[in-house]
Amino acid sequence: MQSRFTTNGYRRIYRFLVWVVLLFSSAGLFYVALLAAKMRLSGDDYCLDAVLNQEGLLGMVVRSYLEIPTYNGNRYSQIFFSGLAGLSPIWGNGFLVIGSLVVWIIGLTYLVRWLANRSHLSLDLLEALTLATSYACLVLWSTPRLDQSVIWRSAMTAYFMPLVALTGLLVLIIATAESNGPKWWRLAVIFLTGLMAAGFSETGAALQAGFLGLVMLMSLWASQRKQAKNAFLLPTIVGLIGVLMGLAIMYFSPVTALRRATMPASMPVNELVALMVLNIRVYLWHSVMRRTLVVILPVLFGLGLGLIYFIIKPNDQNQSIASVSWKGWSMFLTLVAVASVFLIASVMLPATYVQADYPPERALILAQSVVTAGCLLGGFLMVLWVDSVFNLSKQHGIWFQHAARALSLVLMLSILVSPILLISQNAAKFPFYTRWSQLWELRHEELLAAGRMNLDEIHVMELDHVISDVGELSPDPDYWYNNCAEMYYGIKSIYADQPGW
Repeated sequence: MQSRFTTNGYRRIYRFLVWVVLLFSSAGLFYVALLAAKMRLSGDDYCLDAVLNQEGLLGMVVRSYLEIPTYNGNRYSQIFFSGLAGLSPIWGNGFLVIGSLVVWIIGLTYLVRWLANRSHLSLDLLEALTLATSYACLVLWSTPRLDQSVIWRSAMTAYFMPLVALTGLLVLIIATAESNGPKWWRLAVIFLTGLMAAGFSETGAALQAGFLGLVMLMSLWASQRKQAKNAFLLPTIVGLIGVLMGLAIMYFSPVTALRRATMPASMPVNELVALMVLNIRVYLWHSVMRRTLVVILPVLFGLGLGLIYFIIKPNDQNQSIASVSWKGWSMFLTLVAVASVFLIASVMLPATYVQADYPPERALILAQSVVTAGCLLGGFLMVLWVDSVFNLSKQHGIWFQHAARALSLVLMLSILVSPILLISQNAAKFPFYTRWSQLWELRHEELLAAGRMNLDEIHVMELDHVISDVGELSPDPDYWYNNCAEMYYGIKSIYADQPGW
């Protein structure tokens, strides 16, 4: 997307459509934020907040790491941010999700703008923001379990926040590489950010380590090719060390050793590789054959961007792109495919190694972010490959210009499918979430009052399950979520057996 075009009419239409895409994508993200704002304590949240009430925020992190209380966890960053949200059980979840979305979009916008500048493309802030929100909307729409991956606090901190942290880590690496002043304190910040980013989940840390490993290899290749020091190499290595150290901290946690005793024994390397390859094949087959649109849509959007950037372009467009042969673009397409499979393997590795199983659906938002980015970039590069073979950008016929412009706008507008489907597929959830949150708050106040009066037993309303496959307070006072809530509210027995829902 560029600000100068061959005709004013096309430029005005294009600019209008940029605003339309931004508006729709923002609406999709805003709707997700509204759903998240309705979320209160559910499932594991009660157990986390029970420890929070006993130990305080920092004590909660330390105790969860060292021993098994009501809730235990080696994921120190997840525990910390869950506890931070738990300080306000009514609004904490909404603030955490909305804040994470805002930080993610800002970071993505920075990365898109930087990539455009490095590629010598004219891209203003509005266009970069539009691309960032479009990508974010694609990821949220295509993730298999939006309610668990983004809206429910206990899973969102484990699987969505690693994406946000990786984006922030990349921004810090770029800023450090391109800074002119002293870098030691910036490197310290990168290391600490990497350490924090790894602590949300093993799956997220594996993806972060895999991505930074690829960036490190690219930096080494660039250094050898140009026979000069690459400024990105040292910050990337420092970030990777931080992530790997975070993985080690989680792996050697005392509670990890206790939990490993109940898990399957580690498989031999050959069996591990075979199972991981099978998991990758299952995921890719399911994406292509069962959820075809989530693959096609980013490819179409990438094709549209490629047409806009390189086929319909001003005469003074940087010509370095045109000098790349079809063999070069074929190599780039192959590298994108290989890198995407490698990153998907990184997502699959922890569950395959620890549980000898396929990752839970809520963790697949990490793999879906890779597939979406790979398909979008692949569509973009396909235009350059076709251009290198057929010299489309040198076609000056009026009919070709009109056809290329019309096709570019249609392909660009294909992205509107994602926010429309994101909202429509979750439209019924908003009134349900609203009713649930209102009744939850009434029950919450009743339980708080009972705790203040030191009641031994209370019977409260039984609510429906707001997140599928996530438990709620039960009529059985011995149910483990009830036990967590009893510790949280300071009540001996809680029976969620009253009507009202």
